[in-house]
Amino acid sequence: ADTLLTLHRFSGGINVGEYSLLLTFTSDFVRNYKWLHSEGSVASLTDTITKNMDNAVTAKFENADSATFEYDGNSIEKRLESRLVVNALLGGDNVFFEYASVSGDTLGEYSRAVPSAVTDYSGAVSTALRFEITPRRITADFAECGGMYMSAIVPASAIFAYADESFSDDRLLKTAEHSVYYYGTSYDGTFSHTLEDGITVVPVKAGAYKAAIVLQNENFVFVSQGKETNTLETDFIVARKRLELPAQDGGKYEVEDTKYTLTPSGFDETVMTISGNSANKNGDYTAIVSLKDKANYEWANGTSDDFEMSWTLKKDAPVDFIATVSVLSTMTVAAGALLVVMLVRRKKLGY
Repeated sequence: ADTLLTLHRFSGGINVGEYSLLLTFTSDFVRNYKWLHSEGSVASLTDTITKNMDNAVTAKFENADSATFEYDGNSIEKRLESRLVVNALLGGDNVFFEYASVSGDTLGEYSRAVPSAVTDYSGAVSTALRFEITPRRITADFAECGGMYMSAIVPASAIFAYADESFSDDRLLKTAEHSVYYYGTSYDGTFSHTLEDGITVVPVKAGAYKAAIVLQNENFVFVSQGKETNTLETDFIVARKRLELPAQDGGKYEVEDTKYTLTPSGFDETVMTISGNSANKNGDYTAIVSLKDKANYEWANGTSDDFEMSWTLKKDAPVDFIATVSVLSTMTVAAGALLVVMLVRRKKLGY
């Protein structure tokens, strides 16, 4: 009874352990009472506090047993402030969380809310508490890329955006680390790789390739056609360089004795070969023009086949004769007369 006794507690008395308690008589009773097994007015007792093995903590997410958070760069502790409801024997302020992941701001599954005084409440572990951080869903819009052989080639790139338009944080998008890989086979076979080869060098030889953007940060994922993936691809075309078809008009002739050799306009001996472009007589002929590198060049008509070019040689009558007769001597009829005829040949060139 408080009117009879006064209880004195020393340090502790809350956590698990043994504690000394002192009982003294109040001033009104100290003269009339004594302890049965102790001399004097003070008695010493031992108080023992044992572990509470009951489930003293409950924690749920807005009345749900689990919750999912999409990655936003913040720690999970901060994310829980508005979602987690904790009831504990010691009060919510005395509860901490054990996480199955090393870090609270990366992907993973997390569980178990326990009171801070674990030695006193060893059985106080919430059941079926689970929350997960899922990758932030983003989209990618490829910019125009590729080009033409022997011209400037534009590397593949993309503009990222959030799949959830209600979420906006440009800072977070900058952390979406990624790599751009190129794969496929060039028309001449000198470049031949798969995506797994991880080639980051931009191909410059003509070919129909693929460019792939691969996310390197697992906290992000692409959303494409309703599916999630860490890789998005686009066509990467390096077109063949186009050359105009050679033509007779505007061409030039080389004359060697009676042989005429045509060099058509637009003919480039560094990338083309030609045959059937020489003749000695007037007439219609066919020259064959070929590309030296059909893998990287093509004609303006979109083909790389050998080109048959018709051409015509027209030249004026090439020889006029002027005869000069000299009578060197008079001889007998039997001997006849000796005539020396000097033929002078004059060329006229015409095309």
